Amino acid sequence: MRLGDGKGGFPGVREVELDDRPFSVAAGDLDGDGDPDIVAVGGLRWLWVIRNEGRVQLAKPLRHEAVSFPSAVALGDIDGDGDLDLVCTALGEQGAVLDQVWLLRNEGNGSFAPAQSIPAGCEAETIAAGDFDGDGNLDLAVAGGLSDVVILHNGGGGAFTPAGRIEAGSGPTSLCAVDLDGDGRADLAVACSKSNRIKLLWGGKLLRP
Repeated sequence: MRLGDGKGGFPGVREVELDDRPFSVAAGDLDGDGDPDIVAVGGLRWLWVIRNEGRVQLAKPLRHEAVSFPSAVALGDIDGDGDLDLVCTALGEQGAVLDQVWLLRNEGNGSFAPAQSIPAGCEAETIAAGDFDGDGNLDLAVAGGLSDVVILHNGGGGAFTPAGRIEAGSGPTSLCAVDLDGDGRADLAVACSKSNRIKLLWGGKLLRP
């Protein structure tokens, strides 16, 4: 971890030691105290929460059980209760990519309820959360090792239904959801490892419930 100096530089290094191999990391205010915390997933089945106690004083990582072989993580208020929930993908036996994603709801204090399985409609290797249709609910974008991104529409409270499949490019390996054009709907940046490109997908064309 590197801390910004406010001038675009990142001097110095901070390290947090975990007790297994982390695969993916995200940041957000998990406990509602106004300070962004860190969450990581990886290893056999682990979720680590690293609380920010203010001025980047980081607490000892707390390890929780998540799902078997978690591979990617994203944070967002999926159920609309004001707390950041966690969504993740995971690998099966011998590294097989599964066609499911998992939702772990924030119980309001930075701890998470047991994982809830959601059908992904594709091999799910990476995931992002964003409001792609501007209805106020965070939807999910999921991609695997081929070429498509699947959009899962959040009808409210974290009830998801398939809502579209978009050709994204060869070998999508990472997704980032952000409103790039300022229209109030999240867009997607897709890292495509086999084509050596980053492809941009615009929110208004991603999901039409």
